[in-house]
This record gives sequence, structure tokens and C-alpha cells, in this order.
Amino acid sequence: MTTSRPLEYVCFFPVNIPTGEGEAYWFASVDVYSKVIFSTGAELGLNKQIVLKHLSLLMNEDNFKKHRDKGFTLIIHKDYGYLKEMTDIIAPYKGKLMISDALVTKEMVPVMEHIFKSMRR
Repeated sequence: MTTSRPLEYVCFFPVNIPTGEGEAYWFASVDVYSKVIFSTGAELGLNKQIVLKHLSLLMNEDNFKKHRDKGFTLIIHKDYGYLKEMTDIIAPYKGKLMISDALVTKEMVPVMEHIFKSMRR
């Protein structure tokens, strides 16, 4: 994918992390242009309210806010079943949704590999 500016395309993905207390999810987003990672936190469990909360947190993240009003495409790996609600959150910032498991995988796997390598140091 060719990009020409920050936040033109942003991958949004809840990274699954097994824990002794159950499944945890780290909410990470990657700017395809700059490879900047936005982290909005982690949660035990994954549901509609949690995903929408972290999408709202992303829209208000300080570095994200610097570029969001130029318009962006938020890429998610699957249809969560509440695309309208997701669109309602990003539309005021000229955001659009795109579903592409292949692109999210391409962008997120190197991020996750780097994080796990740094944990072994």
C-alpha cells in the first residue's frame, strides 16, 4: 500500500494476550506511513463497548489528534458487527472504515515481533 502522509491509513487491532485471569487485549494502532504505534491500553475481555471505548480513545490520543482532521482510513481486520457505531465515532474526523485482514496482518506482525524480541532482552 502506498501512502503519502501520516494517518492516511491506520490499522486498528486488539492484540490477544493470554493471561492467568483469562484473555487480555492490548489495543494497538499503527500508522502505515510512519509506523508510529498508538496504544490506548489493555482490557480483560473483548466486547462492543470495549472496542468502541478504545476507538474513541484513539481519536483523542494527542499524537493522533495532530493529523486526524486531514482525513484517514481506519483499517480493521474483520467486521465486528457494529460498523455503524465505529463509523459514527470516526466520521466527525473525516475517518472512513476499511476491512482488510491481510493489510492489518502485514502491518501488525512486525510490530508484535519487535515487542516480543524486546521483551527477551
